[in-house]
Amino acid sequence: MKKIIYFIAVLALLCACNSEEPNPYREALEQFAKENIPNPDSYEFDYMGIEKEYQYWTALAAYREKLQKEAEQPGADLAAIKKADDKIQEAFEAVKYNVACYEESLHFWYKGGQDGTTRMQGVVVARYDADRNLIVMTMNPDTLPEKPALQMLRDKGYLE
Repeated sequence: MKKIIYFIAVLALLCACNSEEPNPYREALEQFAKENIPNPDSYEFDYMGIEKEYQYWTALAAYREKLQKEAEQPGADLAAIKKADDKIQEAFEAVKYNVACYEESLHFWYKGGQDGTTRMQGVVVARYDADRNLIVMTMNPDTLPEKPALQMLRDKGYLE
């Protein structure tokens, strides 16, 4: 009897974990793909992406470490390094160590090619700020910076 109850409990837990609630971010990705694919009736969507979090703090700390190494080099421009370090400190204070960039990606399949019957795969990637405001959505992830936190800091004027 205990085995049956244990089995039912495990089964219920697995079902609960596997149920997917609607995700507005992924719905936006799907809508973006539908608007940008030439054959909208031929998709199959498969949510392959995972959410990634890039901490500004990590990017800032790495940048500060790089500056410290530069400062140790003979002939280093200590004034410029100090100025950059001050900007990093301002950024640390402004973001309170927890501003993040979230990434969602959606892989999908569609009919394409010259004859319109070839099964092709595409991807939509979206990046959001810490408040989940959309920064960029693209079907060409190669155009996105590898380290989005540093790029976002540059865009906000913290780094040159």
